[in-house]
Amino acid sequence: MKLILENWRKYMLVEKKSDHAAVVVIINDAGKFLLLKRADWTEKYSGIWNLPGGGSEPNETPQETAVREAKEESGLDIKISDECLIHTKNKREKNIYFFACGDFSGEVDEERFEYNNKQDVEHEHTDFKWIYPDELDQYECIPDTEFVVRKAYGQQIL
Repeated sequence: MKLILENWRKYMLVEKKSDHAAVVVIINDAGKFLLLKRADWTEKYSGIWNLPGGGSEPNETPQETAVREAKEESGLDIKISDECLIHTKNKREKNIYFFACGDFSGEVDEERFEYNNKQDVEHEHTDFKWIYPDELDQYECIPDTEFVVRKAYGQQIL
């Protein structure tokens, strides 16, 4: 019985994986959106372009996840509401929420994109671009990027 309780305690203390993820299409006043390039050392999609986003923290809403991830990955302070939700999907029993946002403050923190040999989460991206939707085909992106960008701009889905 003691062994069972010890194992249960260990199980309860193990960091749980996030139960959802949030991704944001951040659109500036010029009509361009923010694209980030993942570092070559990242485990998944290394060297590929993507939108700001990531997994949730415990007890975080999808909107809170989107706000936090945008800040961590770009330095921008975004404001979103339920009306900003443009798409959801379920992948491997995790809901992914996609938001569009034109309400933000600050500038992209370029220091976040300096190459970091420590390979830490604060430097998981090595470059960023503000681009128009019709420029997206010039970048190798993770799946669903074109789809959600088109939805964010209200464009026809191909």
